[in-house]
Amino acid sequence: MLNTAFKLRHLILACVHHELRAQYSKSILGTLWMVMNPLYMCIIYTAIFSSIMDIGGKKFSYVIYAATGLITWNFFTDIINRSQTIYVNYTNVIRQQNFPILCLPIVVMILSSIDFFISFGIFSVYLLITHSFPGWCILASIPVLLIEAFYAIGLGTILGVLNVFFRDIGKMTTMLLQVWFWLTPIVFLMEKLPQKLQLGLMFNPLTSIMLAYQSIMVHHQLPKWEVLVYPFLAALITAFLLLRFYAKHSTDLLDEF
Repeated sequence: MLNTAFKLRHLILACVHHELRAQYSKSILGTLWMVMNPLYMCIIYTAIFSSIMDIGGKKFSYVIYAATGLITWNFFTDIINRSQTIYVNYTNVIRQQNFPILCLPIVVMILSSIDFFISFGIFSVYLLITHSFPGWCILASIPVLLIEAFYAIGLGTILGVLNVFFRDIGKMTTMLLQVWFWLTPIVFLMEKLPQKLQLGLMFNPLTSIMLAYQSIMVHHQLPKWEVLVYPFLAALITAFLLLRFYAKHSTDLLDEF
């Protein structure tokens, strides 16, 4: 994929530039929306859950906890949402002969990464100002981020391909992500839940990913790497299913365009 991305770099960058212009050309606040969304959600959840979760005087820690979860969750959902619409949005371009469909997931990854690193960069500045930066431990978030991105792009691309055939996929994806949010320890604390419910949530691949982020950003500790085996396997299975599905229906997919 890296070799393909390098060969198609000019086309990929052109698509990225086009998407960025379309996204912010008529926006007054522009890229500030990347920060404002997780910021106001963080304020709301902090006001509610810091009391419900009986955190007491640890509200500052909860701000970091909630921000960590919301920023990384937004990265995941942004990849999913962009992926499930990009094939439909680029229908006219794909109809052109020899257009490399493979470049579209790469475009999605670049766009979502830009949004993420702007938000995460501002969050890191906040951590530095408040003397809460995790130090070198933050480098441990790189493999966690790669697993999350790999899983999201695989799942999102499957939804994107299905959306070409069934346009209800977009609405179903919105509902799925709303439920998925509350099945992931983003704004609530796992240790506050009953033991059986904690075990049930561990079947969610994103639970292990969020716990790893929280270990790094909130507790300033390296994550338990063994818990990331499950989401890594989930990402591999998703990629395998995507390749099988595309190999079987690639002709039908092109005909739909």
